[in-house]
Amino acid sequence: MRHVLRSVPALLLLFLIQVLPAGAQAPAAAQGAVPELFHALPTRPGVSVALALIDTPQPKAAVLLLAGGGGSLGITDAGGAAQVARAGNFLVRSRRLFAAHGLAVAVLDAPSDWEGGMTPRFRCSDSHLADLRAVVAFLTARWGMKPWVVGTSMGSISAGWAAANLGGDIAGVGLTSSVTRVGKRWDIPAAFSRGTLSTGLDKVVVPALVARHDNDSCVSSPPSAAPRILEALTAAPRKTLLTFTGGKPAQSVECEPQSPHGYFGIEERAVDGMAAFMLDGVLRR
Repeated sequence: MRHVLRSVPALLLLFLIQVLPAGAQAPAAAQGAVPELFHALPTRPGVSVALALIDTPQPKAAVLLLAGGGGSLGITDAGGAAQVARAGNFLVRSRRLFAAHGLAVAVLDAPSDWEGGMTPRFRCSDSHLADLRAVVAFLTARWGMKPWVVGTSMGSISAGWAAANLGGDIAGVGLTSSVTRVGKRWDIPAAFSRGTLSTGLDKVVVPALVARHDNDSCVSSPPSAAPRILEALTAAPRKTLLTFTGGKPAQSVECEPQSPHGYFGIEERAVDGMAAFMLDGVLRR
């Protein structure tokens, strides 16, 4: 499926299409009237996770964004506001674009017992699932609606694992630039040797979107695997494959976010496509 760019008011474009480098924060006025708040949520005994929250007024839907890599974003409390030290990831730097579509948004940091970054093994563990379950319950109570869980790159393993195990507790799942090839030296159980494809996608019972960039040259996330991910979602009541092209010349190596792997230069178009699918079921009700 090729996606056509949806229109966004011109004044809003001035603020939203900028790509922030890692750690950069746009001025509050440019980000809009809704502040980004910090919250530390206990999830397991002695463990908590940090969240950056955009409480969009009267949200049409809600989304939990899961970064790739080790998922360590350095989200800290700045007088109640969330400060994101490492914001270069595709989903993280695009969080205000989701909010512009009327979504309440949460960005999840690595848990306190994995501050240096989560391993692939942890992403498919019961402990990680406990963290995600607690976060989903918190967001559902906070916003009065179930969130979508959307992951990119390594975050797609987390999102797939959550969707396969949380059932109807979430509104839907998004898998972007999904890892399907596992490195020989990765610390990951043999049962998860196909990455996102090994997370139990046949057990996903909520709407699902899969997104890829045709020019993604990251060895771990070949775009050719995206149709197989879609096919594996046999129980999803609604699903789609979004394919994107174009963007800016890469400013990072293949598996880093400022490249086609991270939809570099087409963030707005990518989020437009994802949000259109996420909101379709909402608007029909």
